[in-house]
Amino acid sequence: AENATSGLVESATSGLVELNVGGRVFTTTRQTCAKSGFLDALSRGSWTAPRDGDGRIFVDRDAGPAFDALLSWCRGGLARTTLDRMDLTSRAALVAEAQFFQVPDLVESAVLPYVGAVVRYSSRAPAP
Repeated sequence: AENATSGLVESATSGLVELNVGGRVFTTTRQTCAKSGFLDALSRGSWTAPRDGDGRIFVDRDAGPAFDALLSWCRGGLARTTLDRMDLTSRAALVAEAQFFQVPDLVESAVLPYVGAVVRYSSRAPAP
């Protein structure tokens, strides 16, 4: 059933929320949405967003691997080791998604090394 206050499609019995991100449908919970400032505002009805034909909130973003990782993070399922294995291009895409969806903890984790990491700096002077 559609929740009239938020515009999100939500099951009255399960608390599940359906989002349409770039044409892909994702089912999640309000609790997961609350970990993203952007999705939280949509789920509380603070912001108005377009809806698809089935009443799902439509977010005009690419729903690629970066969004999948972001949603996993919000669900509590993205391990630090997964972040550490990402190449720089994937990590940059994840940071961009985390900034857009307002997930500052993920931005910080994706940019900074984990506590206790050995960070090596080059002692060579940069080329002129």
